[in-house]
Amino acid sequence: MIIKTDWINGNFDVEDYNRIANNINENIKLSNKIYENMSSLAFITRQTTPLPDVFNRIETALQSLIDKLGLNELFEDTKKFNGNDVVWDADDINRIERTIDLLNRLLIGQQNGIQRLSFRLGGAKRL
Repeated sequence: MIIKTDWINGNFDVEDYNRIANNINENIKLSNKIYENMSSLAFITRQTTPLPDVFNRIETALQSLIDKLGLNELFEDTKKFNGNDVVWDADDINRIERTIDLLNRLLIGQQNGIQRLSFRLGGAKRL
């Protein structure tokens, strides 16, 4: 996972979108390993041209993941963009990148904290 949280300007391009989309998709995959009810989260597709709906897709995917994990109190609200709006500035991109990073750290911590039984329930192994 590649995170960039030192944005100074909002010079956001398609490579940045695809990197962020890949990071969100990694978090969705990780959450699907931990929680069964996460399968309804849609993966974000790669784009060749960042159009206005691209920004909303990322915001929606992040909010869905936050909602499914019940972590609304820990994160800032995501935003919604309309046609001809000014889209992300450096603050928005840093917020998104920090959110992705924190979600990833939380999910990895939860995955590592899952206790595993050191024995099989139900007796000996069948041969």
